[in-house]
Amino acid sequence: MGAKNVQFIEQDLLDPAFADEHEGQFDVVSCLEVVEHFKDPDPLIASLSKVLEPDGKLVLSTPYRYHFASRGEFGVFEQPGGHEVWGYEADDLAQMMEPHGLHIEQEMYFGGIGDHYNQEISRRFTRRYPLAALLATSVLYPWAKIANTYGQMHDFPPMALGVVARKQT
Repeated sequence: MGAKNVQFIEQDLLDPAFADEHEGQFDVVSCLEVVEHFKDPDPLIASLSKVLEPDGKLVLSTPYRYHFASRGEFGVFEQPGGHEVWGYEADDLAQMMEPHGLHIEQEMYFGGIGDHYNQEISRRFTRRYPLAALLATSVLYPWAKIANTYGQMHDFPPMALGVVARKQT
């Protein structure tokens, strides 16, 4: 990747031994599309905060609370490891993070109507026709971006929310 002093770790952040061993060791931690899988995300957020150094940043994304459902998405609540929460708003995340010394500095919204339909096409065809799904979604990608802009103008909700939170010193 060309980046120096970068360490990628795949770890169970709910393991207290890991958080204790790595307390304050990371300047950036990413947690992407994970928090919605917890009934009680407090232990996860506590652990993420604990491994961050003072002034460290947490990059977190989750489905946006008001996103439209994709085909089959309602079933994710019945699956082991599936969603426990439909999605969040930035205020929800702020309330979740503040007790652990994390303050949201930036929020971003991702996806929209075009990405929604592009994802639908991909989900429907990937298992049977993986190459066709790849080609179709690649060809439709520019259309998706134009449709997302149109959707924003007409209040179509985004698919996901991302935040950058800084650990207070």
